[in-house]
Amino acid sequence: MKKIVLLAIALMIAMGAVAANAGVYTFTPIPKDLGDLDHYKYFTWGINWTHTSETITGATLKIFKIYDWQHEVDSLYMHLLDNPALGVTPFTDNQGGHDNFAGQGKWITTWSDPYGDPSHKANLSYDLGALGLLPDLRNYASNGTFGFGFDPDCSYYNDSIQVCVTTGSTPPSVPEPSVLSMLGLGLSGIALYLRRKK
Repeated sequence: MKKIVLLAIALMIAMGAVAANAGVYTFTPIPKDLGDLDHYKYFTWGINWTHTSETITGATLKIFKIYDWQHEVDSLYMHLLDNPALGVTPFTDNQGGHDNFAGQGKWITTWSDPYGDPSHKANLSYDLGALGLLPDLRNYASNGTFGFGFDPDCSYYNDSIQVCVTTGSTPPSVPEPSVLSMLGLGLSGIALYLRRKK
């Protein structure tokens, strides 16, 4: 029984070393509401982020308290982009009525407000993992730059936009030296204990 307890302790130490390398990163554009997503414009938001020792394990795009300025049939197109210009870049489309990012990057969603009034503000949340976009995000972010495209075909007032990215350590197939050291110490302790018990 003691052998099992000691082995469990050694494994917990190793797992703790892996967990210590996990992280949560939150990014917000400037301006944080992308100028209330003016319907005469469309936007790219490029993010510079170096994460060479971490693997992206999750990502969620969020928009807080969003609503259309009036009740109408219109859409907000959202895409994951590879290598957009850093920061927020607005472009003019004079309310073009189509998705300016069609065929670019990976489509996330198209959202329409069914109400069109400030008493029905929505909080939107898109899990890129659930949408099958994590491999694309990892690929796009591998050079340190990734981002998003937003094309509102109406003015979508909102409080803020953000993306939250979670990471883990290097994949288990390539353990970090610190993890191996901790595991080695735990196993050495077990061996020493068993030798003394004899």
